[in-house]
Amino acid sequence: MTFKLDDVSEWTLGVHCVPTALCAISGRRPTEIAQLLSNIEKQFGADLPADPGRSFNIRYWLPTIEHLGGGWTQSEDFSDKKYHDRETPSEFINRIHSDDIFLVFGENEEGDMTHVFALSGNELVDTCTEGKRSLVRLMISPNAMTSSG
Repeated sequence: MTFKLDDVSEWTLGVHCVPTALCAISGRRPTEIAQLLSNIEKQFGADLPADPGRSFNIRYWLPTIEHLGGGWTQSEDFSDKKYHDRETPSEFINRIHSDDIFLVFGENEEGDMTHVFALSGNELVDTCTEGKRSLVRLMISPNAMTSSG
């Protein structure tokens, strides 16, 4: 499958970040992605509901990318840096100039909250864009990436 960044079909308020990002690159609907994620969780022994409004652990959504026919490569890892020395999402977005698809994953300083959004070229799709492609230059503000999900 060739991934491309697009608006999320049937996105509704409450769809979390992982289903939003995976839908944005795959063209699938949130309910389809949630079911796929739930099926993959079951393969690892977790029996959780297929609900696009809940969180999904990265150890389950990375295999989902492969199940969708894609592959992934970790392009950068800032985990060895102190939190205050890491790039902000805005800094990362402004530095990356590529039409490749990126799933940008981050966590808060405590490491107990994570977030992911899809990025390609000068557009991103996130929960804060309500599943719609948005020009990056319109998103860069101090609170642009603080959406829950």
